[in-house]
Amino acid sequence: MILKLKAMLVKELKQMLRDPKMRIIVFGFPLVQLLVFSFALTLDVKNIDLVIVDADRSVVTREITDDFIASGYFKVYGMVDSLAQARQLLDRGDVRGILMFAAGTARDLESGKNGARPVDRRRHHEQRLRYYV
Repeated sequence: MILKLKAMLVKELKQMLRDPKMRIIVFGFPLVQLLVFSFALTLDVKNIDLVIVDADRSVVTREITDDFIASGYFKVYGMVDSLAQARQLLDRGDVRGILMFAAGTARDLESGKNGARPVDRRRHHEQRLRYYV
């Protein structure tokens, strides 16, 4: 069975390659698509709307926020006072993520502690992960 299939595929391939127009269709169009799509498609995610909850309100947290904005991957939707308000924005779909700074974040970072911890992970129609800094 496999030998018959292989023989048929070889025969059809030879038949296709005899016609010059068919060579363009078989090899040319996929090559053009490969070249065009390689430049058109990218997996970089940019302009992610973030809401910021800054309980620390220190220079360090403002610098981190500025670094997030300067990266080009994030846009600040706004700043809110509580995590509950931020979760409402996330659940409504207004933002794609929450950047939260707890009170004492600057002190923790200066003492060498790692401040980033995942807080809430939900699965709606897409994955959303919030980090607590």
